[in-house]
Amino acid sequence: MPQVHHGDGIASWIVNARAIRRGHAVRTGLEDTPVLIDGSQATGNAELVAVAAGLIAQLST
Repeated sequence: MPQVHHGDGIASWIVNARAIRRGHAVRTGLEDTPVLIDGSQATGNAELVAVAAGLIAQLST
């Protein structure tokens, strides 16, 4: 992808949503945010990636 977006902390989810709507790639992981969209603590990278994939599926249609 020509652009990859990532934010820091809870704000990363807003940045990710904006990027997805624009057709750009996103990145996520514990090094970017330890929390899920709802602010709860993530259990690990796999959970963050699953939530990001769900967001991509929801916003890419």
